Amino acid sequence: DWQKRLAHFAHVGFYGLIGLLLVSGIASAMTADSQVSPFGRFAYGDGIANPALFTFVRGAHEWATKLLIGLIALHVAAALLHLTSRHHRQLTLRMMSFSKSKSPQ
Repeated sequence: DWQKRLAHFAHVGFYGLIGLLLVSGIASAMTADSQVSPFGRFAYGDGIANPALFTFVRGAHEWATKLLIGLIALHVAAALLHLTSRHHRQLTLRMMSFSKSKSPQ
């Protein structure tokens, strides 16, 4: 039961951190001292720096990146643990094939 709760928390964390990375990345680009143009398609910021806000947002962005890397490592470790467990091997193989279990009709 604790593994299900931890897995749910990790998945919610993935989505939350990805959202935070997106918002903080755009915010850091908008508060930087130069214009940022991802893929040359559009530009963020006007080149007018806000050093205090940039430092705060950039710190949040780096913090979220480290947490996301940690969650990915935890996720991989849990998948390997389940793959080597006799009781959970089929579940892990089913997840690796990207198929959903069939519910009874």
